[in-house]
Amino acid sequence: MDSKLDVVVAGVTCIDLAPKFQNDPETSIAELFRPSSTLFVGKMTTTPGGAVSNTGLALCRFGMRTRLMGRVGQDDLGNLLLRKFEPWTDTSSFERSEEEGTSYSLVIAPIGIDRFFIHDPAVNDTFTTQALDFDEIEKARLFHFGYLPVMRAMCQNTGEEAVRMYRRIHELGVTTSMDLCMPDVSQNYPDGYWMNILRRVLPYVDLFEPSVEELCYMIDAKRFRDLKKAGEKEGVVGSIGWDEIEAYADQMLGMGAGAVLVKCGTKGMFLKAGTKDRLKESGTALHDILEKWSGARVVQRCFVPDSFVNSNGAGDVSIAAFLASVLRHMSAKESVRNAAAAGAECCEGADPICALTDFEELMDRIHGGWKLEEER
Repeated sequence: MDSKLDVVVAGVTCIDLAPKFQNDPETSIAELFRPSSTLFVGKMTTTPGGAVSNTGLALCRFGMRTRLMGRVGQDDLGNLLLRKFEPWTDTSSFERSEEEGTSYSLVIAPIGIDRFFIHDPAVNDTFTTQALDFDEIEKARLFHFGYLPVMRAMCQNTGEEAVRMYRRIHELGVTTSMDLCMPDVSQNYPDGYWMNILRRVLPYVDLFEPSVEELCYMIDAKRFRDLKKAGEKEGVVGSIGWDEIEAYADQMLGMGAGAVLVKCGTKGMFLKAGTKDRLKESGTALHDILEKWSGARVVQRCFVPDSFVNSNGAGDVSIAAFLASVLRHMSAKESVRNAAAAGAECCEGADPICALTDFEELMDRIHGGWKLEEER
């Protein structure tokens, strides 16, 4: 095992099953998915998925010494996952379950429409802090955790297990990071359910990277559903302006997060950082860039992919570039720019990792005049 690590990535691990969509980009989601019809697609790819796979392997690609931690079943899918990880990093920190199966997702990513998933959480539902190797985490500069909303045991008792995990890692002096995913919106959660969890967890989260849809749903589920009904094509992302996105970020900072990066789909990205005093409480990865980051506010448009294949994993990959930039002591503006660039590059490949260049090549592409999308 490494004597020193840059980052540990933990959380949801699964297999992604992704058919290649061939639709007209102008087609709405309602036109694509009609009852009693057949939608023809292309070849399906089978790749590691979830935050551990997408963000973790992208961090490896960007030159970070990375350890992956998660749970997989003692089954064929679990064996396949670990074999796919082995060329990238050590897999000895994975916990295997004989009773539960490996998680999988069907990735629905039509051209021109934000992707969504059909997901079986399986072994991830019973993930707890017992699956983590804290001796290895203590060696890292940064700890990233992904997809809390689909990890049942971590969310029980108002996120008690998530609070326990983040508090312990925060006390080790390791910079902490958290990405979300959409909860199961078909469930009738009690009023304030997700906000109550975030209110307890965020004081121990230094870097928080939700999407605008996730924040909208967790803050105001009724508004989220109304926006979904109002715009089939533009969806929630196209219906919320930058002022409201900033208000969401401010709310998360007020609940204790150190800095908030909001992923806004085809609109771009928005970052707002907390005060210098709050960032001083963060782990060692942020200590050398406090002056560059305190109070930062960044609005970033998307970069234009050379050719769009699908958006699966783009948010996870953008977070990897964001974290790699932080670990390279870059400014908030540079870190968000790099995140947007990596997300666009991800969209050029059939899976989240195959189209990614290394970090230096990504910088060359940015500085070579890579075109930005029009402002939305």
